[in-house]
Amino acid sequence: HAVIEYAGSRPWTGNDESRAGVYVQGDTGGVALVGGAVRENAFAGIRADGALGLLSVTGTEIVDNDRGAMLHPNVVGGLGEGIVTRAERGSTGEVFGGTVTSQATWPALDAAYRLSGVVVIDADVRLGAGSIFEHEQGAGWHVRDAALAAQGEANAAIVFRAADGERASGLWRGLHVSSARDNVLEHVSISEAGGRGRDGGDDSSAGGFIKNDGRLARVEGDIERSGEFSISLRGDSSLGKCVSVSVDGSIVQNRMPVSAQELGGQ
Repeated sequence: HAVIEYAGSRPWTGNDESRAGVYVQGDTGGVALVGGAVRENAFAGIRADGALGLLSVTGTEIVDNDRGAMLHPNVVGGLGEGIVTRAERGSTGEVFGGTVTSQATWPALDAAYRLSGVVVIDADVRLGAGSIFEHEQGAGWHVRDAALAAQGEANAAIVFRAADGERASGLWRGLHVSSARDNVLEHVSISEAGGRGRDGGDDSSAGGFIKNDGRLARVEGDIERSGEFSISLRGDSSLGKCVSVSVDGSIVQNRMPVSAQELGGQ
């Protein structure tokens, strides 16, 4: 039940971004925050920049910092219940590019997560209903060797969109699925994605790009303002049940236009 405030005046390392109210350094640092508050800190309230650092936050108020929490994606699962935030001052969770190697649930927060790089999923990740993810240019998701469960609800969709209120086509990289597991997108909204091809092929510039043995077992929601395509499948990849899918671009399989119905949808 500690209160940490007015800190972050100087960096802990040679990296100026090591300033924070709570700084979890590299792969060896660790902290558990239960109750209390992290507020009015310079640069960031919490920063954890190591893939193997230990972070556990529950019942804690994170408010009025220059930024909320700046986290490696492998420690985002350490955010737990009862976190109080305010959306009006900076992003609550700024997520770097990196690889998730530990199974995790990313909870919905009052403010949006902001991704600055590509999050590679090599361990199962579940996204909380009502979560909002905003993406800088070059940011995105690669579900590589695990399962992504993005299961929103009718009144609490999971939103993937561009950062800073930008609403043009293809502003961030999109969702790239090469995992053969049952990946699920349910009650989701994906917009402004597919702005940069994954491997040089124009068919990889899509809101959802599925290749090799990649599989989306279920898709339900809206995909709009994508780059070249809304959904693109390559090779032996597959798209399972499509329920109430709304797209404003093409769905292609090996560059040939298809419909959700042709791929087994309804």
